[in-house]
Amino acid sequence: MCSAAGWLEENGFEGGKNFLMSSGRRLYAYRNGRGLFYVVRKNPLTDMKTVLVASEVLTDEEWRDVPEDHLLVIDDNQQIVTISVAGKVTTCC
Repeated sequence: MCSAAGWLEENGFEGGKNFLMSSGRRLYAYRNGRGLFYVVRKNPLTDMKTVLVASEVLTDEEWRDVPEDHLLVIDDNQQIVTISVAGKVTTCC
């Protein structure tokens, strides 16, 4: 992640960078210099939940801010983890 952001800066990309990637089993969202937020919605008919990720708050729901220079990871078991580029891991939801 850091090397991709560094490469973009070295090659003239100005401004913030958010990355959204998927491995098929996990969704990765990285924040650098721009807003990045997520909200967890529970399905009233099942135990499943939906996680929406956006660069700005879209509704009146309780959106969570992804900290600057952090990676948000959502796995196929619906576990949510944020990881700082310095290596600090925090779990959520």
